[in-house]
Amino acid sequence: MASLFIFCAFPVYKLLARPKYLLAPLPRASPLAPAALTTLPLNPHPNPPTSSLLPARLEHTPNAQSISYMNTSPLSILTADSCYLHAYDPPSSSSTSPTITVYLDTRNNVSSAGHANPRIAAAVHTQMTRQVSNSRYLNPEFNEVKARIAKLLPSDTKWKIILTNAGSESNDIALRIARAHIKNTANPAKFSTYTYRLSYHGHSTACLSVSPYKLRKLGHSDSSVFAPPDTTVTWLPTPLKYGGPANPSIPHETHLKSFDEAYTPAPSTLMFECGMSVGGVLIPPKEYVAGVVNKIRADGGVVIYDEVQTCCYRAGDFTLHQSLDYPTPDIVTLGKPLGNGIPISACCVRAEVMEGFDGEGLEYFNTFGGNPASCAASIATLKELALLEKGARKVGALIKLRFEQLKAKYPRVIGDVRGEGMFVGVEFLSLRRDASSYHGGMEMSYMASLLKTYHHILTTIDGEKDSVMVVKPPLTFGVGEAEYFVDCVERCIVDKEVGLLWAAEENGGEALKACGATAT
Repeated sequence: MASLFIFCAFPVYKLLARPKYLLAPLPRASPLAPAALTTLPLNPHPNPPTSSLLPARLEHTPNAQSISYMNTSPLSILTADSCYLHAYDPPSSSSTSPTITVYLDTRNNVSSAGHANPRIAAAVHTQMTRQVSNSRYLNPEFNEVKARIAKLLPSDTKWKIILTNAGSESNDIALRIARAHIKNTANPAKFSTYTYRLSYHGHSTACLSVSPYKLRKLGHSDSSVFAPPDTTVTWLPTPLKYGGPANPSIPHETHLKSFDEAYTPAPSTLMFECGMSVGGVLIPPKEYVAGVVNKIRADGGVVIYDEVQTCCYRAGDFTLHQSLDYPTPDIVTLGKPLGNGIPISACCVRAEVMEGFDGEGLEYFNTFGGNPASCAASIATLKELALLEKGARKVGALIKLRFEQLKAKYPRVIGDVRGEGMFVGVEFLSLRRDASSYHGGMEMSYMASLLKTYHHILTTIDGEKDSVMVVKPPLTFGVGEAEYFVDCVERCIVDKEVGLLWAAEENGGEALKACGATAT
């Protein structure tokens, strides 16, 4: 009897020990609000913080590592589910219970198969209980994930694949492979690389040399601070389709002419981000891409597509370049969503292009790249994403359509809607009389703060002037979430007490200026 009592009492004790939670209500309730926003999560964190996490974060973290929503209030995200994130606030002076705020996540393209996906978590757990070592040993997971990726890429090519931990690593090794190929086939006295003014490819020294988006923010006008002495990096004009209200549709011929003016025929490397996310969802037309790729190839060069942001069915097909019928590259890099939050990335190379790198005789070894646990996560993720593909196409098309309808309704507020699949950019215009350009950076920041504060929606701000809302949610984002999201954006435009149009007029736009330049 005593043993039975202990057995029954144990789970009761665990339940009693769990803290009670308060649910933060939606300040601007909407009939379209998904049920997940208005109910406590089923499995809340058992030990939420009793005080703010921010002081400890700042104590040992350099300023170079930013924190989202520092201009309003940072979020302690401790649990999540599908396309929802759960923020925990410690008990206040008027309550002994911690508060949970549930947020709709429109910005996380890492957990593309959904936050806390139980099947992916189980696959990683199973592998962790077996063994996790480096990739010099033979294991089936290492082979399987490469085989799956190769099968999903264009079939006209035999692919050699290097697994790494992050997009920066894959782009870094891609540049090395391209250089080795050109050295092997042409052996030029000087190497030449072409990149785009609004591109970002990673944080290694080599990647920063081809990331003008970051370098320009530091005041640099070229890549000499990071590029090797024997390499010239040319910054190409970004082939924008939208040039503002006065120039809403720029023909691709204009951009091909700009490329011709900047290009010197010689074996060279093209580093091309198929969908420039930090640039503000910039997707060049296939006629432009084909023209550039053909010229690079004709002169014995190497074409690298950076699909770290846009792979894994984000745009419909497995990669964005397949969705848009771009020419097949020599190298394509994959990253962020490949492990649904577990670090894994891939550098996929045409077999003939890999020969120069193999011929150098220098082993490429990456301690954790392609480890069995990451491979198990990737295999499970690819299985999950294949099931989400059709729904993602449908919901992505709905999001774009609804924002295009908002653009037609509020042409003074929204200048452009662009993108493919679940990768959509919404360009906000400046509403201030004293604005020096059409870019609505303050307006976008204010919109992001409204969505977070009043509707519990998290968004991403990007673009050259921080004026673009980048929509790239988990692919579990459904029709209900899409309708609620766009409905709330419209409410944030027209709200007579705090809305964007109100803020632009109130006291000469002081409310916009008070919000700051960026909210994320």
